[in-house]
Amino acid sequence: MRERLRSAQVEVARLWNNIAGYHHLCRQVNEPWPSETELRAETKGGRYGLNSQTVQSIVARFIANVDAVRTRRPRAWGAALVANSLT
Repeated sequence: MRERLRSAQVEVARLWNNIAGYHHLCRQVNEPWPSETELRAETKGGRYGLNSQTVQSIVARFIANVDAVRTRRPRAWGAALVANSLT
C-alpha cells in the first residue's frame, strides 16, 4: 500500500514539474501562457501512471494557481510602486 502511494506521489510530482517546466519555457520565449486545453493536450496519452481524471485535476489546479498569481501580482506590484514613490 505504501509503495503504491509513494509511486503515485512521484508521478504527480513528475506531472506537476513537467507542466511547470512547459509553462516556464513559454514565459522565457515570450509566448502566451498555455491554457488549460493546451496543457491537457500536452499531458494526454497515458505518459503518467495516473488516472486520466487525476491528470485533468492536477492540470486544473495548476491553471488555478497561475490565475491566482496573475490576479494578485499586479496588485502587489502596484503597491510596491506606490510605496517606493512615497519614500
